[in-house]
Amino acid sequence: MDDLIAFLRARESDREQRAKDWTDAQQPHEEHEIGECPTCDRRRRAIVNMLEHDEIDEPEFVLADVAAKRLIIDEHSDQHECADPHATDYPYKGCRTLRLLALSHADHPSYREEWRP
Repeated sequence: MDDLIAFLRARESDREQRAKDWTDAQQPHEEHEIGECPTCDRRRRAIVNMLEHDEIDEPEFVLADVAAKRLIIDEHSDQHECADPHATDYPYKGCRTLRLLALSHADHPSYREEWRP
């Protein structure tokens, strides 16, 4: 289950960084041509990242969602009520909650099919 938890934590860290980059990109700054200014280039990348992940203009929601999902991941990281010690799909212990959280990242190259609920 450690790989699944690490995967989930990494995806939430990615989302958090995109939201922070987007927020930073909204700060006033003189625009420069591509390659002339690291700040402008970083802002452009932040905009593209948010557009690619359909999270544009919602950094506050994304940050709140990341915080909530991290709490869920932490709650389900150790042995807990919904973990089935007799599950045949060791090492995931039948924790459907973690698998469901990972499902929204099924298109990520690091997603494993055995995590699919």
